[in-house]
Amino acid sequence: MPSYFNKKQAICIDDDPHARYLLKKLLKDNGFVVFEASDGEKGLNILQKNIGIEFVFIDLKMPVLDGYSFLRIINNDVHYANLKIVVIATCTAEEFIQASEMKGVKTNQIIFIVEKPIDLKKMAQVMKLV
Repeated sequence: MPSYFNKKQAICIDDDPHARYLLKKLLKDNGFVVFEASDGEKGLNILQKNIGIEFVFIDLKMPVLDGYSFLRIINNDVHYANLKIVVIATCTAEEFIQASEMKGVKTNQIIFIVEKPIDLKKMAQVMKLV
């Protein structure tokens, strides 16, 4: 059995390759198997093929399928009910919650909201908690 079955699995979904690289490195350094996607549509495709993914780190502003649309799809599919989501946003947590309510996005699966630019110390704290 491959060793990645014993590790936590996460996906980084962000159209910024530098942000994906940083998140991927932090996650791998903390023992995660990491998948990555440059937009929400590609992220959904990866989730469908990899049922072991537990954590989603997602940007909100992306082409093709943005973070809010991705979250709305996740909210409405029982297969993803146990996903834990970390939102990476250029807005504050309060602004994200307000925008989510306006867009009909449930936030019950969101475990953290991290503001961009990504603060490495804060992300290290998040990694300890997931």
